[in-house]
Amino acid sequence: DYASAFNKMSAPLAISQDAKWAASGTGDQWSVSLWNIPRASLTPHKTWTAKGNSVDSLVFSPDNTLLASAGVQVKIRLWNVPDGTLNATLTGHTDSVTSLAWSPDGRWLASSSLDRTARVWDMKANRPGDHESHVLHHGETEGILFARFSPNGRWLVACDRGCSSRVW
Repeated sequence: DYASAFNKMSAPLAISQDAKWAASGTGDQWSVSLWNIPRASLTPHKTWTAKGNSVDSLVFSPDNTLLASAGVQVKIRLWNVPDGTLNATLTGHTDSVTSLAWSPDGRWLASSSLDRTARVWDMKANRPGDHESHVLHHGETEGILFARFSPNGRWLVACDRGCSSRVW
């Protein structure tokens, strides 16, 4: 099935805005490694399991303090950088999460899913883990593969498996 193939072919990589950190995921192995780029070590700074969630998408927050991860098990995890402790778990999707993207100001985290929705999470909630999401429906039959913010953060673009796009 598509989710299994997507999981096996992906090996996510993210680099922080300040180019101090790189994060790599192992797809169906359920772990994340955090690398300190200036140290140029062959050994990761920290490696942790994604708590029962595959790692198919990784993205650093614009202020480099959080790393978001997601995958087939529908949960989005937010990890503190650099210690790798779990900050929050975001739930709401009902099928595999296919991509993650932060708005340039760090206020919003967008996620796309095979459940045919994109979600926009309010990351400026008063308490960690209390992040409300707004559901943006995209297609009637196709799962959404990618969601990205425009460079100014004003627009969100999503593309589904049928190659159609929508702008919000």
